[in-house]
Amino acid sequence: RQAGRAARMERLREFVEQRETKFAVYDDAITRKFVEQITALNAETIRIKFRYPGLEVDKSLN
Repeated sequence: RQAGRAARMERLREFVEQRETKFAVYDDAITRKFVEQITALNAETIRIKFRYPGLEVDKSLN
């Protein structure tokens, strides 16, 4: 299972390195590769769960 995760991480890393935009603008393809779930915690805060195991970020919308 861990080998599968490592292989997926390597594919994501290669994908990012090949991108020319360097994330200057929103790109749906990149978002789908990296973000697993976005949850509204309340009217002012969202939680972004990335596809990397255990990586979550709470972000204020203000």
